[in-house]
Amino acid sequence: MSNSEESRLDKKIAAEKLLADINPLWDDLFASAEATRDKLRDSLARECAVVLNDRGTVIRVKYSERSPSLLGAIESTLEMRLNRDSKKLTAAISRQGSSQAIATKEPPIVYAITADIETGSLRFSDKQTHYSPVELAEHLIAEGLMKMVL
Repeated sequence: MSNSEESRLDKKIAAEKLLADINPLWDDLFASAEATRDKLRDSLARECAVVLNDRGTVIRVKYSERSPSLLGAIESTLEMRLNRDSKKLTAAISRQGSSQAIATKEPPIVYAITADIETGSLRFSDKQTHYSPVELAEHLIAEGLMKMVL
């Protein structure tokens, strides 16, 4: 092995160094959620609210839409919860009709936080896809919460 090649141990050490501090990734996800909110508001006139809880562990995105089939609105909430110990993000969407007749909660999706050694960055990963903070925010908010087709 030449000096320029990284061993598996070198890659493991590099990954552990990246994973040691996931706070910048969480901060990027929150900023990306706010940027996604702004894009949707400015370009498509879709309003939603993005809030970080007091302890900095949950990002909530709330969206309300009029329902033509129901009298009233449907309130949808995306909750992204960070578990720093297990290095995982859990995302769940719930929907509540104003008449209380409709209340649904979709099964949560768990994203592992993984290290991309080649780019020196952290990513959110489900079983099929690796997401940057921007990609995950747009996917969860536009496609998941607002049911847009991108």
